Amino acid sequence: MKILLLLAAAAAAGLAGEAHADVRERTLSVTGAASQTLEPDVLYAGIGVETRADTASAALAENSELMAGVLEALRAAGLADGDVSTSKLEIYPAYDYGDDGPVLLGYDAVNSIRVATPMLGAAADIIDGAVGAGANRVDSVSFGLSPEREAEARDRLIGAAVLDARAKADLALEPLGYGVIGVKSVDLDDDAGGWPVYARVQQFSDTPIVPGGADVSVRAHVVFLAARA
Repeated sequence: MKILLLLAAAAAAGLAGEAHADVRERTLSVTGAASQTLEPDVLYAGIGVETRADTASAALAENSELMAGVLEALRAAGLADGDVSTSKLEIYPAYDYGDDGPVLLGYDAVNSIRVATPMLGAAADIIDGAVGAGANRVDSVSFGLSPEREAEARDRLIGAAVLDARAKADLALEPLGYGVIGVKSVDLDDDAGGWPVYARVQQFSDTPIVPGGADVSVRAHVVFLAARA
């Protein structure tokens, strides 16, 4: 009797293992999504000074003098020192590539700064002041979210994205007579990577600049375990 019981237990364990393996093979991969549009709280701008001179040192000296004026104009517009940072400083030879080969025209110096400030209403003053002080490049003007608000928004959207994936899985499995019995894996794609979430610039004519909404989105890739309902 003891041997028979052991054999029966082993057989039951084997059947359970097969059933468990069979369940793992029945999976459904679904992507859920959730998004939200928020009012921006940060103005981002890329501003630069580009100069050319016969020598690299002369180009840098002229560039540095102009950039000093630009920075002073930005302070006058109300920006704090922490609102401005250097994003690029380059010095390189400039050539004219004609039929007779390259001819050295001089040296270009480019100094680009990045503005990130909560003063959304000062966009026009910032751009006008910088250009008036000698900036000859305005590479970008955007509105977006601070890293803290962006992270909070993404955290709120994770649950909504997972629930969206579950709802899609239920809709797909129900006609087949199956149902969700578990989750094999969850992979979140929240587009985070250190880049600010930019809003749409609705107007950029004669310097008036009006921010649009900043879109935040999260996607959840969920692999569900399925079995017959």
